Amino acid sequence: MIGSKCHIIATMRSKTEWLIEENQKNGKSSYSPKKVGTSPIQASGIEFEFDVAGELDYTHILTISKSRCPAVTDKTFLNPGKELALEFKSWLATVEESPPQTKQPVPDTQDLRVKQIRTLLDYPVELIKEWLQSNGVERPSQLDSNKVNELVKTMCLAWASPLSAHPKYTADSYDKNVVRAVVNGESEIIAIQNWMNAVCESNRKKKELKKNSEARIQESEQFAIHNFSSGDAR
Repeated sequence: MIGSKCHIIATMRSKTEWLIEENQKNGKSSYSPKKVGTSPIQASGIEFEFDVAGELDYTHILTISKSRCPAVTDKTFLNPGKELALEFKSWLATVEESPPQTKQPVPDTQDLRVKQIRTLLDYPVELIKEWLQSNGVERPSQLDSNKVNELVKTMCLAWASPLSAHPKYTADSYDKNVVRAVVNGESEIIAIQNWMNAVCESNRKKKELKKNSEARIQESEQFAIHNFSSGDAR
């Protein structure tokens, strides 16, 4: 109903609420049931799905309980018919139609792919634009998938370049850990993240190894100097 482009008139069965009312007649009290209200049984609060809602009691009086139409707000109608219909017709004729919603263009999957990876690597946008221009296009979606793969690899290797002294080793590790993982059905973003972590860990171990090696060399030099000094003293 909410998605319909038509105006819909709906009726709902309701639960009735009763109140025992005291009546005084000839000095005597008597009690009689009185209907005090109704509520729709479809779902609580369903009246809020409508522009206008009302309750029709057993005496055929329609009481407007909720309305976006000013002409009928908080009013009652006995035997509602043509008069009420004309009020609705007049109101609907003055309602401004909402402007058509313009759909935002959905980015091409290759454009989105490059954007996500560029963000992950913090790769400069200007370099991507230069690379695309050198290939005669403006967007990754204008390239075939192999060319986009080449662009992604170029960005990844550029990121790893400061961390590795062996470009061939880095390229091989990319093919092994990223390309192969994607072929096996893994997420490319996750595969690149894992590869980046591996590159950083490898770089950390190399630095630690170099530091330990330099420390051992320094110890050996100090030991040699000490022995030389001891022999000289003798």
